Amino acid sequence: MSLPTPGATFLGHTEDPSSGYVSSEREKQLPRPPPVYKYTMSAEPRGKCLVVNNQTFKNSQGRTHERKGSNIDADRLMKTFSSLKFETELCNNLSALELVRLLSETGNKDHTNFDCFVLCVLTHGSKGQVIGRDWWEPVDIEELTKYLQSSYCRSLAGKPKIIIIQACQGKKRQLCGDVEEDIVPFAARVLRPTTNTGYHGDTADFVIVNSTCPGYSSLRSPRDGTFFIQTLADALDQHGQRWDFMTILEDVNKKMSRRITRKDGRDYIQTPSLHSTLTAKINFI
Repeated sequence: MSLPTPGATFLGHTEDPSSGYVSSEREKQLPRPPPVYKYTMSAEPRGKCLVVNNQTFKNSQGRTHERKGSNIDADRLMKTFSSLKFETELCNNLSALELVRLLSETGNKDHTNFDCFVLCVLTHGSKGQVIGRDWWEPVDIEELTKYLQSSYCRSLAGKPKIIIIQACQGKKRQLCGDVEEDIVPFAARVLRPTTNTGYHGDTADFVIVNSTCPGYSSLRSPRDGTFFIQTLADALDQHGQRWDFMTILEDVNKKMSRRITRKDGRDYIQTPSLHSTLTAKINFI
């Protein structure tokens, strides 16, 4: 099958004419680079952006805990994605059940007039899981994504789904200075093993961005918010109208790799991680 001509639409994606088509006789003899496809991003608003901000927690014994600084992250994400033409909604202090119900209801809505979906979850967590305000049951990240899959939500099929997770993914310490970790603070809480075995089948067109790598904690300043969310928002504000999303994430990783904290004579670096099943580039503008 021949490649589409520049500017054509292929598999629901628009081809970028600047993706490597050449005109000189010499260049025509060279192997032609593959065309670059972009997700359609012309709807206004672009799509829905849900920001789940879990700052206040209470366990079964009635003990409370505050993720100080989380509101700063939530406000920043709301402003950043609003500037990228998303319809934003803030959901504060959701239990595990409420979080799952929110995603289920979202998947049952009609997204036909939207081109993208964004979910940001700011909370505590462990490997492959996030925690509700009530601590009764952790939620697998995989559980959240299933309500956005094409078999569940047909109106999001073929459209990019961005999941941003600000939470610890383990207890390996990367702590220094006036910062905290987003691990579970209640020692009595025992998390069940994650059932997350990867993203398969109809989970195409997802990018799941974690603030840290599996097994590691994630740093948060009670005064300034988390290192990752603030760095991501800075990059989106600066480059969101020019660069594609994956390039922006690479820039975030580079900046995070240069942010060194020091404790007890040792240096620590927090490295974000991602899982992508995207089939085209995400350009918000």
